Amino acid sequence: MINTEVIYARQQSLPIVVPQSAIVAGVGGSGSWTALFLAMSGVRNLALFDHDRMELSNLNRLPFKESDVGKLKTEVVQEFIQAIRPDCNIEVEGRADPFTLELFKDHQLLFDCTDRIDTQQFLCGWCKDNGISYVRTGYDGLHVTSGIDPSGWSTTDEIITGYTITPSWVVPAAMVALMSLIKVMANQNFSFSGDIRNIIASPTPPLRFPTGQSNDDPNNDFDEDSLEYRQERQEDCHGDNVTWEDCDQCNYSEDCPYYISEWFD
Repeated sequence: MINTEVIYARQQSLPIVVPQSAIVAGVGGSGSWTALFLAMSGVRNLALFDHDRMELSNLNRLPFKESDVGKLKTEVVQEFIQAIRPDCNIEVEGRADPFTLELFKDHQLLFDCTDRIDTQQFLCGWCKDNGISYVRTGYDGLHVTSGIDPSGWSTTDEIITGYTITPSWVVPAAMVALMSLIKVMANQNFSFSGDIRNIIASPTPPLRFPTGQSNDDPNNDFDEDSLEYRQERQEDCHGDNVTWEDCDQCNYSEDCPYYISEWFD
């Protein structure tokens, strides 16, 4: 028997609330990761809905084996999760319709990872009628959607049929699953719909060190990531006539009018 007390000990002090049960409708790219992350977080009861079978092209974004190709997606995900979380109770179904969903009205949440807007609107409406929290979780190319209510979306012929972009990548598939878990377990007010390139913070430009010094120099007695160190270098480079923001913007480049060549490589 798995020792859950030890496995989850390190997350007990975090300000998160792990639900006891959840439905995942659609276990393709985002749905498989959603189910996996739910189980790894400690959700004890999962209901998985999908009638499709695993294809070879699915494996670029999923952690499954080539031998899983041809099997029902729900069964592949169920087998994978129970290998690492045998205490997780998982039930699998085909299509999510009023009859099959009726069996799981006692579940707390539904993660909608389907790719048709008419299906999403149905699931959203079903959740509202039954007092179940609805969490939209999906992606289309590099565009991800987490926590947006689709009840007012259009269902024109152009967008009703599913994904508009065929290429898929593991990063948005896994990222949107994580975003939806953040919404449910850590910040209920969170939601996002947009290109993932717009939500990744711009990296801090590399620092320019005084000649002969580097990150790897064991004699460095400063923290190169600290504000104090960078402010000190600003004074060396810019003097007292400009602000820290000015220095941060130029990043001590040779284009900077206050650049002092002998200080930097």
